[in-house]
Amino acid sequence: MNMAQISSRFENRRLTLSNVIENFHSIELMRKAFSGDDITGTTYAYDEAFAAEIVRDYLNYQRVVNALAVEYDFEVQFFWQPVIFTGDKPLTSDEKIIRREQEARSPGVEKLYQDAVAFADSVDNNRFHVIADTFDSQSQQIWIDFSHVTPEGNRLVAARMLEFIKIDDE
Repeated sequence: MNMAQISSRFENRRLTLSNVIENFHSIELMRKAFSGDDITGTTYAYDEAFAAEIVRDYLNYQRVVNALAVEYDFEVQFFWQPVIFTGDKPLTSDEKIIRREQEARSPGVEKLYQDAVAFADSVDNNRFHVIADTFDSQSQQIWIDFSHVTPEGNRLVAARMLEFIKIDDE
């Protein structure tokens, strides 16, 4: 993209939250993912650079929300939640199937998540919490698919998030 193209994106354009978010790379990724095209079995060139880009996008979202928090006087915390590919939870036989089937549908996705968590974990930000290890001590079934959990899983995530949230007695 040259300077004229970049300038044309911003000149005489009202800056809104919507058009800021539209410029994040993740939005384009989501558009592709939800386009209705069959992407099952597609192999993606996942690498550490792509994982880092995803985390940088997330950090950009945080900047937008932080600005809103300052403007409207509210506290905010951010969490990178677990998925079946992250953490060291001993998987049940059903969870192993879920993990294997998801990796078969999207080869490379496991490495992408693991690299993204490693990059996110390296971010020095006291409002950004990587809680990918939340289920490490759980032996019972938690996962119902690669990113959704049972009610007990939700309870554990909520309890973990509460560890980082300051509640004032006002």
